[in-house]
Amino acid sequence: MCNRIIVLFILLFIPFGAQALKPSVHGSALVYTTKGNFTDVKNDVVDAILENGMVISYVAHVKSMLDRTAKAAGVKASVYDNGETILTCKSGLSHDLAKANPHHIVLCPWGISVYTLKGKPNTVYVSIRQPYKDEKSYMAVHKMLQEIIKDALD
Repeated sequence: MCNRIIVLFILLFIPFGAQALKPSVHGSALVYTTKGNFTDVKNDVVDAILENGMVISYVAHVKSMLDRTAKAAGVKASVYDNGETILTCKSGLSHDLAKANPHHIVLCPWGISVYTLKGKPNTVYVSIRQPYKDEKSYMAVHKMLQEIIKDALD
């Protein structure tokens, strides 16, 4: 009886959004999926980045670029309804990467992609690259990116 009361308490008073987010793996991408509006989710990701004391260095309008170049590439239909990659950096972590290996310049800035697929406008995907596990200092970057996504999607 006591165990049932505890379970009921947990189900009633812990928000479902607080459950751990688990990405699916698609090649080199870790993909988080949520229901919602593209613009709202993108703004939540931007807010989470800024709240973590980071700046946005660039927003790549990937879907627009693909649309612009579709004819030249012989593409008839777009894969995306929306698609942007937000590039960001945190100086302390970037310095750690550079000190570990100056050739890690290629690892910065870090991208968080937000997109919807054609015909599924209410399913929003938020993805990052799989972590560069060979460099210990990059794992701090990966953890921070996961926290940003968690903050945005909770």
